[in-house]
Amino acid sequence: MAIGTRGLAIALVLALLILAPSARAQVQTPADAAPPLTDAALDAAFRCPEALAGDDQRRQALVDYFHWVQARHPDWSVADAIEFKKALMIRHQCTASLRDLADYAKHE
Repeated sequence: MAIGTRGLAIALVLALLILAPSARAQVQTPADAAPPLTDAALDAAFRCPEALAGDDQRRQALVDYFHWVQARHPDWSVADAIEFKKALMIRHQCTASLRDLADYAKHE
């Protein structure tokens, strides 16, 4: 299943909220939380959005991804986070998701 236009818009809003400095100050990680995965470990565990069971799992994976970005790369911009996610989708050959992103970009 592909993330549609509405899903992409929601993802971008979530990214802005999660990575914004004011939002970052409100999100706290428990002291006993495991350190965030390395870039390589995240890459190894990555699953294409179309391989997930449904919209709820895709939304949760996106939220988890942006929390990972916040913890692992707090200096990244939203554009950096999106580019890294796109690179993951290219490396993992997420053809349906990449096609949807390309179609979305054509219509914008």
